[in-house]
Amino acid sequence: MSEKFNFKTIRVIFGLGNPGREYADTFHNAGSQLISFLKNDFIPGGKWKKHSSGIFTYAQSDGKILVLPLVFMNESGIMVSRAISFFKENPKRILVAHDDSDIRLGSYKIAKERGAAGHKGALSVMTHLGTRSFWRVRIGIGRLRNGKKEKAESFVLARETPEETETLRKTFETIAEKEFFPAESEN
Repeated sequence: MSEKFNFKTIRVIFGLGNPGREYADTFHNAGSQLISFLKNDFIPGGKWKKHSSGIFTYAQSDGKILVLPLVFMNESGIMVSRAISFFKENPKRILVAHDDSDIRLGSYKIAKERGAAGHKGALSVMTHLGTRSFWRVRIGIGRLRNGKKEKAESFVLARETPEETETLRKTFETIAEKEFFPAESEN
């Protein structure tokens, strides 16, 4: 029997992505974009602070810690490992958000104990933590453009169109309202 996701048990939420303005609106930054969305709309308060290591920034509010990387995707494990050590947290109480090109744009999956399926950021986290026993929200970015499937390596760094950005924003809303704060959205 698989464990059911419960956001109340999550303390630290990581949004994987690449640092720098040139990557901000690319599909590979869907995890970081989710964190920014949560900070603006669902978990306000707490100022962004840069960790002394220089590899992540974080904000604390309402018992949750939001973390954004200052390292590239393939180095995500170093950042996550350092952050959970800093926050004295267990991998079982973290959530890692990242893009997934095998999931249709506009969809998502929440998983635990699953392999990386070729995602180098997720693999880096698993390798550095020495476990797959942490929650992940896999944000669908698809790979279909102009009617044909593109290779993930070239597609993930492509800039999102305004329509794709809006679809991702709606996906973030759905994730927040259905998975993270369901009681609040029912009122």
